Amino acid sequence: DVTLLELMDQDEIVTECKSQNKKLVD
Repeated sequence: DVTLLELMDQDEIVTECKSQNKKLVD
């Protein structure tokens, strides 16, 4: 089972990855 906290953490990681990718592209 995946807890809500784990989902939040994962979402945060995904958001951070997208942020890093945008920085690399720019």
